[in-house]
Amino acid sequence: KGDINFLKRDLDNWENKFYYLQKEIKKQDAYTAFSYEDDKIFSLSGLQNSKILMCNESGYWAKYYSDRYGFNNPDEEWEKKNIDYFILGNSFAQGACVNRPFDISSQLRTKFKKSSLNMGYRNQGPLSQLATLKEYYKPGVKNVIWLYSEDNDLNTLSKELNSKILTNYLDDNSFSQNLKDKQKEINTAVKKEIKKIVNNSKKSQISNFFKLNSSRLFIYNFFPKKYQPISKELKFNDIFLKIVLKAKNFSEKNKSNFYFVYLPDFKRYSLKDYSDENFEKIKIFLKDNNIKFIDINDLLFSKVEDPLIFFPLKMYGHYNEKGYSKISEVLIKKTFY
Repeated sequence: KGDINFLKRDLDNWENKFYYLQKEIKKQDAYTAFSYEDDKIFSLSGLQNSKILMCNESGYWAKYYSDRYGFNNPDEEWEKKNIDYFILGNSFAQGACVNRPFDISSQLRTKFKKSSLNMGYRNQGPLSQLATLKEYYKPGVKNVIWLYSEDNDLNTLSKELNSKILTNYLDDNSFSQNLKDKQKEINTAVKKEIKKIVNNSKKSQISNFFKLNSSRLFIYNFFPKKYQPISKELKFNDIFLKIVLKAKNFSEKNKSNFYFVYLPDFKRYSLKDYSDENFEKIKIFLKDNNIKFIDINDLLFSKVEDPLIFFPLKMYGHYNEKGYSKISEVLIKKTFY
């Protein structure tokens, strides 16, 4: 666990990404996954029809070409009349740190020949996922897949509740920003913000990254017993349950199946005394409200001798290609067979 290469990996990645973006943005050839928020708009995705640079956790820089709404899909997927899967979630749903076709949605398309829209995006929490469902849902969706991240969804929700725009999706069933019609506005705002960030000093960029990311990862890898999941700092509350229930009701009202998929975190398998006190509460809620539940730990990770094989270099991070691929197999078995 105390591998200094882990910290070096993240610092090197950030420096490389910084220089890469400086060079590629000048050529207007690549951007990073970045959403936008101001007093008038809260975007749930980023630039449309652009090369998007993500991250490097497994030894290569993951990239994808975004669709018409800035998500990680082949654009032609939107033209299909019937969609088998409409996948919601954060960077795990987005397919962080792997190329297509190794994200979950791409695996469903290529391996199982199912149509799938990947609506996941970095830093999204439950409220953003509900907003994405309402803004981008299209008729003809068979299964809405809600990917819940054990690591950070509740913590992200605590931040989302400070957004006046996002809370409208919770309080007003008819609220919409009409984001499909505002993609040009989103493009302009996102490009401006990304260039501003990249043009800042290298020292500032690396410092900010270390404070926000690598210090947390460093502490976990060197002092794992003292590190606690962020989600445990936030009291489990009824707002989260209300959001999930709204998503379920919206899906079923539109004749789609709704599945709640529980994604386990790296710490579950690397800490001997790890426990997520919210897990049982979520299971009870799902059962009481007849919500279909898919537990990836129970159905996949717990079945192998070393679950860390599903993480890049067996280190803290997103899933690797094998992890995403195996999760897609579980989804197929639980929803189509």
